[in-house]
Amino acid sequence: HPAPAAKPLHGEPFFLPLEPGPPLGANVDESYATHTAELDDIVLIVFYTDGLTEMERDPIAGELALQALLAGDEML
Repeated sequence: HPAPAAKPLHGEPFFLPLEPGPPLGANVDESYATHTAELDDIVLIVFYTDGLTEMERDPIAGELALQALLAGDEML
């Protein structure tokens, strides 16, 4: 799955710098990497599937649309 999106209190939303991996729980024998991130200024974290961002088969446009949605204060 793609990396989570983060919305800071101030500034532009961004995607956490993680490599995509297999869906959680898809295979009980799968091993998953762990990551640590500072989230002091983050007010919202969005976990999503690639089905959300691959709208009209354009994942880049889908990620830009998600960032635009998170940029507004109505998400809080």
